[in-house]
Amino acid sequence: MSYDLNVRLRRCDMPTPAAWASAIIAADFPVALDTDFDVDTDMGFLPCVAKGEASGFECAVSEHGAKGTQESGIAPGHDFRVCFSMGASPLELVCGFAAASVLASMTGGTLDDPHTGESIACGHATSWAKKRLVALSTADDEPAPEQRHYWFRAKRYGWGWGLPLVWQGWAVLGIYLLLVAVGAAVLLPWYGPEVFFPFIVVMMALLVGTCWVTGEPPHWRWRKQRHDGGR
Repeated sequence: MSYDLNVRLRRCDMPTPAAWASAIIAADFPVALDTDFDVDTDMGFLPCVAKGEASGFECAVSEHGAKGTQESGIAPGHDFRVCFSMGASPLELVCGFAAASVLASMTGGTLDDPHTGESIACGHATSWAKKRLVALSTADDEPAPEQRHYWFRAKRYGWGWGLPLVWQGWAVLGIYLLLVAVGAAVLLPWYGPEVFFPFIVVMMALLVGTCWVTGEPPHWRWRKQRHDGGR
């Protein structure tokens, strides 16, 4: 599952990363935005810490024309758009909703939810985001993130998984390394590389399969790339 949000605002009102991060905390979201980025050059995957765990969201910026804003009820002069994309992890939803709603609130922008067709005014953005997060969590049949206990965390950049999150993941990684070491000590000298290398391929496939079943759902995450929307 993925979720997208858009914020339309004036380019001159775009806050600094530090001001944005402070406003998220002030709005009582459990999200700490990493401020080591530049809106003009470093948009992509923006790391956060949500509820004490590493997470984040995809973010892209583009120029947005004001044509038709009066007919749609959007305030004129919004020439800039920030697009937020979140993956399947519930913590990513918390990060993305917090960042998007606070950005709209602090800049007088408009928060658009393409999934529901809603356009939320700046004064209601953060309260709407909190209610929407509650609605999404109660509508989801899967356990909450605190109850899921993923064994492996999805990588921050690229595709795949990083180090284990819980002891079960460390046990899987330890067994994998032990079997590889035993295979190198036994198969390689006795049967040669024509047996050892297929053994390694099978072991890697088993490890990836275990990560796929027990780890956070992975998706491509990029950093330090500019999305200009055709400029």
